[in-house]
Amino acid sequence: MATHDSEYSLQVEESSLTMASLLASFDDEPDLRSSLQAAKIVIVPTVVDAENEIEAFPHTTREVYQHLKAEFNEPFAVEAAVSEEDYKEFEYRSEIIILPAIFVATNVLLPIVVGILSAYIYDRLRHLDGGTVESTLHFKDGKGKPTSLEYKGPAASYERIVTQLIQDRKLASGEDVPSRNDE
Repeated sequence: MATHDSEYSLQVEESSLTMASLLASFDDEPDLRSSLQAAKIVIVPTVVDAENEIEAFPHTTREVYQHLKAEFNEPFAVEAAVSEEDYKEFEYRSEIIILPAIFVATNVLLPIVVGILSAYIYDRLRHLDGGTVESTLHFKDGKGKPTSLEYKGPAASYERIVTQLIQDRKLASGEDVPSRNDE
């Protein structure tokens, strides 16, 4: 399902990313695999060159990682799906804030993650007028299907639009999904 507005683009579709497929990528790195298996929120690389199958992380990754780690304690571990020596970062020369792709293993955390990302965006744009953000979230929908949600649009609308979609479609679980304000 894709939603396009003059202001933003929102796409929700079936995803091939699951915790099992993510863990399978790290069979030869048992320590990292174990950390990822325990994590509830995993930052995953983005394909930056499809032709050459090159994956990397946007330059915002370290800041977003620290932001998430500061908000979540055990048992809601936050990890990045990469070893330190394999970490590659990319940066676009534009006004767009590209957030790292995030896999949320515990669906009820999805709206909370969106709220934390919104706080990060606000902090980033505090001194700027407007701004555009790109975000990809991976999770299981309310029926257990692997799903990705991609948003590209105004930073100021990110939390409202994504949270409303999650609640309206009950994407994160079969039940009502709490907002960050309900905590």
